[in-house]
Amino acid sequence: MKISELKSLCTENQATPPPKAKKNDLIECLKSLPNTISTPLISSKIDELNSRFSYELYSLLIRTMNFRGKSLYDIRRAAKIGVKKFKIMHIFEEDKEFVEMALKKNPDALHPVFPSDMSIKQPIIEY
Repeated sequence: MKISELKSLCTENQATPPPKAKKNDLIECLKSLPNTISTPLISSKIDELNSRFSYELYSLLIRTMNFRGKSLYDIRRAAKIGVKKFKIMHIFEEDKEFVEMALKKNPDALHPVFPSDMSIKQPIIEY
């Protein structure tokens, strides 16, 4: 919501925000008022945020399932041709620590080992 919308909500609910209030101050002012959730504008914004969160969560779930399926396919394919060694490739180095923790718990886990993980197993073919 814009600052002007927040200020108008405050004035509609008989709250007087400071003249140069920042967005966070206005939100805190509205939170302190009773029955602000019941206003149509705020309830529509809450519904919009909830639906966007649900979609992002669903998208992450589907992405993880898709990548794990591809990982399983690649591992089985590599096993058919006799590949036994794999190297873990990390897209983001920040994830390396968490991937290693997850692999200590379950060394045979499929990648991605957690939903936002971007690591993959790369087969190593020995000559």
